[in-house]
Amino acid sequence: MTKSFWRYITLVCFAIGIRIAYRSLDATLPKYMERTVDSDAYYGTILMLNPLTVIIFTPIFSPLVYVTSEYTLIIIGGFISALSCLIMIIENSYITAAFFSIGLGIGESIWTPRFYEYSIRISPKGKEGTYIALTNAPLFFASMIAGGLSGGLLDNYCPENGSTSRCWVVWLIVALIAVTSPILLFLFRS
Repeated sequence: MTKSFWRYITLVCFAIGIRIAYRSLDATLPKYMERTVDSDAYYGTILMLNPLTVIIFTPIFSPLVYVTSEYTLIIIGGFISALSCLIMIIENSYITAAFFSIGLGIGESIWTPRFYEYSIRISPKGKEGTYIALTNAPLFFASMIAGGLSGGLLDNYCPENGSTSRCWVVWLIVALIAVTSPILLFLFRS
């Protein structure tokens, strides 16, 4: 194991926060919308907006790599993804949920392709497959964390039979966790 490998592992670990925001879209949002918007909320449509946004915006943002580095785009896209959670603080509605899903998709369309590209570029010859496999690690760890976090946050701040006046705290906490990733990536960029 080389020093550059461990630096790459650190990069992968730093990305977990951004992925927690992404996983919160399907781990937290459905129950959140049932409790705050409508008990029969149509969250499937909201969830569908995210991959649709990624499909549309990835080719649009891909030329940015000619203007700035992959690493900078990972940071920028990470900030957009993390800060999109704050949209949910505005109000509990289909509109804010849709903008959250779209904002998260825009961030994803900027940082995720660059993350894979960066992984390939820095991987030693013959080790590209290992690096790509490790690039997916944040998604798996984030899924476990987001699942447990979702239940705890909803129980504490947005209970099923309680007041919804503090439900916005759920998304503030998710945003604070998510924004640690681009901040760490920025601080440790060298």
